[in-house]
Amino acid sequence: MPEAHGASASAQATPTVSIEGRVIDAVALTPVPGAVIRHLSSSATAVADNEGRFSLEVETIGVYVLRVEQLGYEDSQAMLPSTAPIEFTTISIQPKPIELQGLEVSVASQFEQRRTASAREVRVLDHPSFSASTCSCCSGRSGSTGSS
Repeated sequence: MPEAHGASASAQATPTVSIEGRVIDAVALTPVPGAVIRHLSSSATAVADNEGRFSLEVETIGVYVLRVEQLGYEDSQAMLPSTAPIEFTTISIQPKPIELQGLEVSVASQFEQRRTASAREVRVLDHPSFSASTCSCCSGRSGSTGSS
């Protein structure tokens, strides 16, 4: 008799289906990795992979309402028909850029001096055929020490 009781309990469980799809940027038509997809009628949640793909296991019902959220995009809802578990779903979301305050970068004077300093002479001493040669900036002064 215990087997019959277990069989009836599993027969009463609500069947589930898998909704698979992809989240894309509605303007650039590129994947939106990291988008969070929530099934509003249950606690089912998925996160889009690097290609924007997701898979969501939900209870079988007539219509599936999903909420899609991602930083830098408008939150969106998608109402999918009962055929959603059979068909691959593409959800487009609109970009909503986050405006940041301006940023000013300044350079300390000691760094500015280093940036504008330049070598007066370059000597190559590690190869016999180039020993004591100088660059063109030194006007051919072979053997100079580089001090002015």
